[in-house]
Parts: sequence; C-alpha cells; structure tokens
Amino acid sequence: MITFSRTEWSREKNMSKPKKNMMIWISLTIAAVALLVTGLWEARGVEARAGEPQMKVSELSPAQARQVLREHAQDANFVVLDVRTPGEYAAGHLNQAQNIDVSAPDFADRLNALDKTKSYFVYCRSGNRSRHALREMGAAGFGQVYHLSNGVRGWQSAGYALEQ
Repeated sequence: MITFSRTEWSREKNMSKPKKNMMIWISLTIAAVALLVTGLWEARGVEARAGEPQMKVSELSPAQARQVLREHAQDANFVVLDVRTPGEYAAGHLNQAQNIDVSAPDFADRLNALDKTKSYFVYCRSGNRSRHALREMGAAGFGQVYHLSNGVRGWQSAGYALEQ
C-alpha cells in the first residue's frame, strides 16, 4: 500500500535509483507506443478516405430550415427532398419538395439518378428516415446536404405549415 509522507511517496523512498529509472522508461515507452499506434491508426483512416468525396451535412432547426428554404427558393441548384411515403407526402409537404420514399425498393436507384453537384434539403416525419437517407447520400457521393433535424413534426411544432 502506498502512503503519503510529508514530502514524498513512501514506496518511492524505498525504491533504488536504477529501479526508479526503469519504471520511468517503461512508462514513457508505453506512452510512446500508444501515441504511435493511435497516430498510425488515424493516418490510415485519412488515407482510406482521401479519395472519397466528403458530404457536408448541416443540421437545421425548423427556424434555420425556414431561413435556408427562403434563401434558396429561386435556386435551381437547390433541391428539397421529402423521403417519406407517398401517402405522407400527399397529406402535406414542404414547398417545392420532391418525394423519394426512402423505404421504397428503388430508393438507391432514384437517389443515384439525382445530380450530386446540387445542394439538397432532406426531411421526413421525425428525422430518423432522413438520417438513413443521409447515410445513403454520403455513400453515393453527394456534396452539400441540409437536414431538418426533427422533421415535419418539429416543423409543425414550430408553427410552420405544410402544403397540400
């Protein structure tokens, strides 16, 4: 057991100088190996991702989303994607939204047919299905995506209306 004395650890007092030096070297070696392994692991991860396009996702609150939609209302390179079912879409959707059902068997094909150079605004009912769509979009090589974090539920809770 280690006990504390006035100026030093009692175990350290009884340890010989060569033994102290060896303990220091062992500690430093373990720390250096840990840093080296971590650094190599990080470097390999960067190399593996170096050739892959990186998708930028902006998570938006309903108020932020409303502002982004207003700013891009006339932008031909900005696409609003509703990834809910056609029935949910028909019951109400955001202005100028295109419907691509994330649960449909042809979702990946429809996604790959989109222009990956455009910016996309993606939403669903609660944010769960749209997060799945974001993963697919990232894998497909999309660049800039805006995400309505809490989906239509959050949009309506903030007092904003949907279009029929």
